[in-house]
Amino acid sequence: MTDGTFHTHDHSLLRCTDEKHLRNSEGIESDYSSSRMEMRRIIHELSVHQIERVIQKDELLLSREKLEKSLEYFIELYDFASQGFLTLSSDGTILEANLTATKLLDVERSRLKGSRFEMFVAFEDISVFNAMIDNVFSFRRSGFCEISLYRDHVESAGATSLTPRILRVDALIRNDNQQCLLVLSDITRQKQIEQENARLQDALENFRNMEMVGQLAGGMAHYNKMLDVILGHAESIRKEVDPASSVRSNLEAIQKVATRSAEITGQLLDFACKRVAIPKIIGLDGMAEGIITMLRRLIDESITLVWVPASRNALIKIDPVQIDQIILNLCLNSRDAMVAGGKITMETGRVTVTKEECAHGHCCAAPGEYVKLVVTDDGCGIDTKDLPHIFEPFFTTKLATDGNGLGLSTVYGIVKQSNGSIKCESKPGHGATFTLFFPHHRSSAASIRTVQLNPSVATQGEETILLVDDESEVLELLKEMLEHYGYNVYTANPARAILIAEQHRGGIDLLLTDVMMPEMNGFELAQRIKSVVPDIKVLFMSGYSTDVISDDTIIQDGVNFIQKPFSFKALSVAVRAILNPVSEV
Repeated sequence: MTDGTFHTHDHSLLRCTDEKHLRNSEGIESDYSSSRMEMRRIIHELSVHQIERVIQKDELLLSREKLEKSLEYFIELYDFASQGFLTLSSDGTILEANLTATKLLDVERSRLKGSRFEMFVAFEDISVFNAMIDNVFSFRRSGFCEISLYRDHVESAGATSLTPRILRVDALIRNDNQQCLLVLSDITRQKQIEQENARLQDALENFRNMEMVGQLAGGMAHYNKMLDVILGHAESIRKEVDPASSVRSNLEAIQKVATRSAEITGQLLDFACKRVAIPKIIGLDGMAEGIITMLRRLIDESITLVWVPASRNALIKIDPVQIDQIILNLCLNSRDAMVAGGKITMETGRVTVTKEECAHGHCCAAPGEYVKLVVTDDGCGIDTKDLPHIFEPFFTTKLATDGNGLGLSTVYGIVKQSNGSIKCESKPGHGATFTLFFPHHRSSAASIRTVQLNPSVATQGEETILLVDDESEVLELLKEMLEHYGYNVYTANPARAILIAEQHRGGIDLLLTDVMMPEMNGFELAQRIKSVVPDIKVLFMSGYSTDVISDDTIIQDGVNFIQKPFSFKALSVAVRAILNPVSEV
């Protein structure tokens, strides 16, 4: 439009331009509206995000609090667990420890870290512990061992000066074989219970053995009485036979074998506590000194016998014959263990056994005052598997021709009968030590009127004797023996003896009775007859029976007693010694 007029195409162009501007204007308004919406959206999202952050913060704080509580809980579980926990490095250094471990080892945690665990282990168990640790690190597998703690480090509850604390140590590998976790469990009490159970089991086994031996002894008792009859009749016949006759030598052989058999059964009865003992209060040192001379003759010159007497008076109550048996059996047993020579040490002394020693099994005797007899040798020792059986009758490690296995069982029976105890400590190749405990007596008692068999005493008599025994064969034999020496004899069992005593109140001078009989023991019988005839004199003979309790086998002070088996002469001398004044004996 150069000339001031509009052309049609100009109008169209203008229209297009206007429409374009209009569209642009609408786009700006639309963009502005969109931006406001976006801003609102962003602001909303930021608000939501802020709220979420606050919630997350609260949740994190709550989680942290829970984690802290859990950590405290697990620290408490770790520190106050019933077992001790230690972390060890590969060189054995303690890196970490819980409080229980510090208490078990009785060491502060600060001192425990950096230490080596084996310094707390008893010397004899260090090699066991080290071997276990080496296996754990070398083979990357768990292991365990049992150890005792070194006593200087353990003075707290659970162990005493006599019994160290015992631990089970379990080892677990961790951290790629660079560290090891030790779990410490205190098993001291468990071990004590196991030892006590073992002791009770041994006691039960011993009781059963003793019960069986007691039953055997009951049968042997009757057998022993039959031996009395054999010996008596053999002696009676021998008196009637020409000394030059071969029959006499045969009879002497019978007597010898029967006497030896009686000795063996007597030893068995000693062990079973079924044999009559005549205890008196004696000084153990004096008895031991009296037998040393005999021992020196019996022991080879290659063996040295050392005698260490007690420094204080050592009085015990026991049959003197039995203490001789004990010392002889123990010393001869030691002699047989030293074929190439050696030394036997016999020692006596006073000792006090405490409750603590008994509780921890360090002494076989009950608490109290004792006199101990210790016999030690440096012989071949006793095999560990044989040690629990050495006191059993007929048990022996010797050849069949060297012993009958009754020596130590006899010692055991005598000690138990005297309310004592005995133990043996031995290792193969290191000799043996036998320790015997006898209750200590502070004063001597009245002497026992044991019949002394003086052959010079007149044996003939004409008094009346009431003879009591439960075996008819024994009655007949003893009646024959007494009548041979001129005595008037009534024979009876216990029940009939009381009737005879009542019928002949003033006509009986002596009651000669067996000690143990099934119906009534000799002590009871004597008491009942004395109630009828107060002045009657009494002579007890040894007897054997399972029907009388073992306490009744102890002859009390002030009684007259003769031990079976005995000869015609011995019985006649004993009877005369009771009936005659003491000055004649």
